[in-house]
Amino acid sequence: MHGLGLPFGEFWGMSEIGVATMTDPGIRDIGTVGRPQPGYQLKIAPGACPAGEVLVRTGLGCRGYRDRPQETAAMFAADGWIHTGDLGQLDDQGRLQITGRLTEVIITSDGHNTAPAPIESDLADACPLIAQACIVGDGGAYLAMLITLHDPEHAADPATRQTVADALARLNEKLDPRERIQRHAILPGQWQPGDELTDTLKLRRQRIAAKYAAQITSLYA
Repeated sequence: MHGLGLPFGEFWGMSEIGVATMTDPGIRDIGTVGRPQPGYQLKIAPGACPAGEVLVRTGLGCRGYRDRPQETAAMFAADGWIHTGDLGQLDDQGRLQITGRLTEVIITSDGHNTAPAPIESDLADACPLIAQACIVGDGGAYLAMLITLHDPEHAADPATRQTVADALARLNEKLDPRERIQRHAILPGQWQPGDELTDTLKLRRQRIAAKYAAQITSLYA
């Protein structure tokens, strides 16, 4: 959008709290969702992932869920901090980067927590052949990955498979050893909204795990 000369920004918020952060005009905040807006405080809860849960405190949000005391207690802490369920980190300029959802964290058998979305995104960026990548391995000894291609007809092509493997090897060099992808499978088809993907093209992880259970099992054989 900026390349086209169109002013464009990002914000982050929730129905329960409104708009909590916003980028400044221009390109300097790209890669983040900006800084807290007036009336909002942010902090990152400590966690095992590189990024922890984003907590928000504001007088501009709702007070809870009507007739749902358990959900209210889980999200709205007594000290005023609201548990958003999003994973994120703050940079040295106070800008927030959203890295995933707390419910998507994968915990391997050694107890290490991994937020999969940033790794999946980095691999897709590094290899234009890849359409989607989905990390699996909750409870497993290591992380593995299911991959689909923009052109699934090339899924069995040796050169294509080597290109994907090379991109994954380069990515692994940058990762914590516990977060490296040990094995992967390139699937022959494409993932579709309403099946493996949501209508906004996000991964439906539980659906993927169920539909491709045999392929995932083979990655741990």
